[in-house]
Amino acid sequence: KAMEAKETLVQETFVSKERVLDIAAPVFIKGYDTKWGLVRVGLSVEGMYKEIFRVRIILTLIGFGAVLAGVLGSIILSRRVTNPIEKLVKGAMAVAGGNMDYKIDIKTRDEIEGLANNFNYMTNQIRTHRLELEEQLKTILSFKVYNDNILESMGDGLLTINLSKEIVTINKFGAHLLGLDM
Repeated sequence: KAMEAKETLVQETFVSKERVLDIAAPVFIKGYDTKWGLVRVGLSVEGMYKEIFRVRIILTLIGFGAVLAGVLGSIILSRRVTNPIEKLVKGAMAVAGGNMDYKIDIKTRDEIEGLANNFNYMTNQIRTHRLELEEQLKTILSFKVYNDNILESMGDGLLTINLSKEIVTINKFGAHLLGLDM
């Protein structure tokens, strides 16, 4: 084929079981159609194919490494996000269950930490207001007991009604005067 070629011919062949790139270029003199000769070069491509195979292996390993790093990175990142949220949910459930002393401890230096701090502040405020209300309720109940004792000890009949004209309180003597059972 190379001897008959009118233009440069490139073909792959084997020489002693080794791949060789055979390049044959015919030699013409300007102005003549007759071929004066042939320049032929054989290049072993075995080393090139070995290097291409080695680069493919390296690129494949780099690709697998990148995928593995991406998966590990996403797992770490998702835990960094989900763990504080799980702590917030646990804290909300504890407070909803009545544990006003529960504190959420999150140190992420982001919005989640700010949310946890605000939640702790809100819980503290609720606990403080609850204690204040309980104290006020104790005071009101003690006044009620005091008023009930006064009503029971009175010798006169006493009756209070609301705007709907319903009896709100009445002592024993008032009930006796009106003929009501107590």
